[in-house]
Amino acid sequence: MTTGILLSQAIEGFLLARAADGYSPSTLSQYKWGLDFVTSEISKPVKEVTTDDLRRAMAKVQASDLSAVSIFHVWKAIKAFYKWGSAEGLNNEFLISSLFTLNKRYITLII
Repeated sequence: MTTGILLSQAIEGFLLARAADGYSPSTLSQYKWGLDFVTSEISKPVKEVTTDDLRRAMAKVQASDLSAVSIFHVWKAIKAFYKWGSAEGLNNEFLISSLFTLNKRYITLII
């Protein structure tokens, strides 16, 4: 994968990698569903995505009619994607630590 890869292309690679790793079809479907929210808001190369881009996407998800559990599933898909992307050398480590911070904001929605 190259550094100029679009976020949507990287997500396709993520889903393919997870399928090859044996993840269940329902997990893959849930990841795709959650990540579709992100790609509807962000259409730039994955290396150019900022924490603010992700926060804006999550804020839009939170403002939607989704349940708290669904919002958490979107966040979980983003986190899984960025964790994979870091191992693949596709994104910035800083984004991952920022996403862990986001967890604390959104996990309270389902408690």
